[in-house]
Amino acid sequence: MKLDLGTALLKLCEKFCIYELTVRSELNNNFEFDEKYKTIKNKCSEIKKRSPIYKSSNSYSGEGKIVPDSINHYQQNFHWCESPANSSSVVYFTLSQWHEFQKASASYYINRGIFSGPISTERIKEIKNYNVGTARCLVKSLETRDYRLISNLKTKQSHLTKYSRKKSKIVDFKSLKLLELFKSLKLKKPELITDDLYAPDSYEEIRKYRDRMNSVKQNKFYIVRADMKNCYESLRHQDLRSIFSDLISKTKDPEIKSKKFSLKSEFYDFLENIYVKFGSNYYHQICGIPQGSQLSSYLCGIYMLHIKRKAFSDFSTKDNALLLQYVDDVLFISLSQTEAECFLKRLLTVYPKYGLELNNSKIICSWKNPESPSVIPWLGYNLNDSCEVTLKVNNQLKTLSRFAGFPQNAQKSLNYLKLKLSYAFKRRAIIANSIHDNCCSEEIINYNCELLGRLSAYIFLCRVRACLEPHELLSGTSSQKIAGLLKAFLFNYIENYKLYEVALKSLKKTLLPYKGQMKWILHYLCKLSS
Repeated sequence: MKLDLGTALLKLCEKFCIYELTVRSELNNNFEFDEKYKTIKNKCSEIKKRSPIYKSSNSYSGEGKIVPDSINHYQQNFHWCESPANSSSVVYFTLSQWHEFQKASASYYINRGIFSGPISTERIKEIKNYNVGTARCLVKSLETRDYRLISNLKTKQSHLTKYSRKKSKIVDFKSLKLLELFKSLKLKKPELITDDLYAPDSYEEIRKYRDRMNSVKQNKFYIVRADMKNCYESLRHQDLRSIFSDLISKTKDPEIKSKKFSLKSEFYDFLENIYVKFGSNYYHQICGIPQGSQLSSYLCGIYMLHIKRKAFSDFSTKDNALLLQYVDDVLFISLSQTEAECFLKRLLTVYPKYGLELNNSKIICSWKNPESPSVIPWLGYNLNDSCEVTLKVNNQLKTLSRFAGFPQNAQKSLNYLKLKLSYAFKRRAIIANSIHDNCCSEEIINYNCELLGRLSAYIFLCRVRACLEPHELLSGTSSQKIAGLLKAFLFNYIENYKLYEVALKSLKKTLLPYKGQMKWILHYLCKLSS
């Protein structure tokens, strides 16, 4: 029996009782598009009249939050801030509360030796050689008043009013020359910048290591997982200077060598001119670097790589052990418990020497005690003491797309689904998009249906590719999870057969180019239907 891709997907859904195909003819006879279109148009008008501030993305959730009666009231009394518990929701603070947060935050960083100041405004205005970016200080924990800095939130600046944006400005001086240098080195000499492994690459390393160790006939591994606390804020400037100088001296590229002294001078100026503004005062950041910018990621990468090669080279070169690192997350796997314990001791003694503090609550040892977790989380997936890797049950689309290995355009599509189709797979998302485009027509609604089908296909492909162990996908539970990705997509179009057909056609069209990569799924479904 032969199955095309679309039929195979429907068979998969049908097998797990997610969608009954018998409903098709009944829906087709009772559906009138014109009537549905009028209903949608009326709802759009109601929402426009009712909402003083319309937000089309899921960055706004009105659950238990302060909702202003008018835009003027919002500008005068409220400030937009990300919720510490759930980054997809929004909380509002009064400006007086926000000023208190700013004062407490400045004091917190001064006491920790990260800031000095305040600095005069005239001194700041004299510096003109650097690009200036704006950011906000977000509350990490209201109980402990612990704060974190995030720079370059340009995508979220539209949600800030002009009034509140002035009150929450952080100055981050960045050098474009340095950024270009690191990008060039990453292409020509990536081993000098970082050996960080992204999620799919690290999984491949674990799989190869596990296959290599199978010859030893030992099915138990000893694993240490740790990460740093406030990594970006703890990077010492004097260490960064020496590490950067060594990096430039090791580079044999003639173009970089000719600019050796100017690049060093540029780098030293960058470290000496990081300023943060809280309220009306500026503060000089004398320890650490702003978190969030691309340049900061490169600097953190060379810092951590330097420590790894200086203090852990003997562990990373052993045949019976595996050492992986992704920025401030460390994972060590060994066949020997003694060796794993030695690594943990080294970890606890080395990092404080470089000004870094381990997050004790997140240090996990697979052998430590019976109460230790059966799985160890690492870069979005779970690892057990047999080195078997499984994805977390509730993974975000971003995590799934990393494992799926999609090109950049598909990654953007997934993010687009997450942000713009705020009620994913539900028909009111179509209404939201229509309002956002300031247009409500049959053409727009059909376009949104096609978009929904296309992005549903990307999610399906992500889940298929992200099933790391072959037997995992073929199990009943995992197959049901895959079918579940189409559950809401199919279910929410039962009332609207025409829109369902448009979305399903788009889904099939998007999946067809990947048909060759999913032959085994089609073969499996043929077996089920025979």
